[in-house]
Amino acid sequence: MPKKLTKRMPAAELKKFDGSYVSIRDVDGNVFEGCCTYNSTEYNEHEFGIARPALQIANFLFTTSDIEKIESLEGHSGPYGKFTTAYGLIEDLNFEDGPVCIDEELFSDDEELVWRMLLCLDAHLDPSGAFDHEDSDEIVEMVKELEKYAPSERCRKAAQELLKACE
Repeated sequence: MPKKLTKRMPAAELKKFDGSYVSIRDVDGNVFEGCCTYNSTEYNEHEFGIARPALQIANFLFTTSDIEKIESLEGHSGPYGKFTTAYGLIEDLNFEDGPVCIDEELFSDDEELVWRMLLCLDAHLDPSGAFDHEDSDEIVEMVKELEKYAPSERCRKAAQELLKACE
């Protein structure tokens, strides 16, 4: 049975999720999924100026006051592996934030993160073959690089298909 915490949890509870795939619903109702890392108070204060422990998924930080609900996805298996959707809010927000954030996902050591970002990019490709982003040309260059250095054949083929659609 997956762990679920629905009340505001004590900060010590955050450690239990370190290194786990989780689904976090924040207090605004947004859902973030990914592998999280526990960050101590000292680390967060030094790196982010926040003197509280938190969980970090990609470039998103969640303190106990940010979290409405957290669920471990470690036991989850479905059409999207440990995730509940093909891609999610993290990928969409990274796309909106542009090339630096897209790069973090596309060139991750975690193949699933690369795959999810590729699916997100595909969803943001407009009929003219450009990404609906002001940095579309730079994103295309990143996909070209990924095509050469993708972590798997599946990702390499997806990058090739995206590039064909961009022609």
